[in-house]
Amino acid sequence: DYDENFINAGNAGMTDNPIVDRYGVLVDDTDSRRDPRIGYRIQLDRWDWPRRIKEEPSFYQYDLDIAGYIPFQNKKLVFAFNQFISSSRVKQEGTVNQEEWICGSAETAANPYCQSLANQIYERLLDESKKGKATSLGGRDRMRGYREQRFFDENTNYRALEFRWYVNETTVDFDFFVEKGIFTGFQLAAFFEQGTVAPDMGSQFWKNFKNSYGLASRFLFNSAIIRADFGFSDESSELTIWYGYPF
Repeated sequence: DYDENFINAGNAGMTDNPIVDRYGVLVDDTDSRRDPRIGYRIQLDRWDWPRRIKEEPSFYQYDLDIAGYIPFQNKKLVFAFNQFISSSRVKQEGTVNQEEWICGSAETAANPYCQSLANQIYERLLDESKKGKATSLGGRDRMRGYREQRFFDENTNYRALEFRWYVNETTVDFDFFVEKGIFTGFQLAAFFEQGTVAPDMGSQFWKNFKNSYGLASRFLFNSAIIRADFGFSDESSELTIWYGYPF
């Protein structure tokens, strides 16, 4: 701080090394884990998120990820689709002390706006202390036309279509101890996505979708995939350079 006192997570009231538990089941009936071109994949995960600070709740997060792949023209063209649903359930609510949000000093109490602002912050923290967070939308994997973690709430609904075209593929065969040849490829893709977040799984969970669409190029080298996705939305455009497919 300004007085040159070192503040770590512990004396700031945060958990220094929070332990997150993840349990899941994966059913994979595709031809490749890295570069699937035919089949389907279903994955169910449960995340156990602890609180980092006392105002935050601890909660479970459940993710259901369903993807399918349909090939055309001898697997040179692949139609990929994805349905992703995420939900959260609070284990223990956070603790928000209202006394910490009272303008007590003579200087701050004299300001007519001080307590009004403090009350707003207190009400927001109190509301958030009772809510879990599902997987967010926006960024490199879902709703690529928006910035990272643009949308989040207690529930998430996301669906996407992607058309992948393998423009060029080359295979060099050899057998050298652990290496059994080299595969390289170049792929172009077009995608369309829809997503929404909601406080519950009622009617709004299936309405009020935002759209994202764009073009992508992918470079494949053996089991490594480097992609550049350029997404558009009604707010902005985003360029994502990452490894692996979004789904």
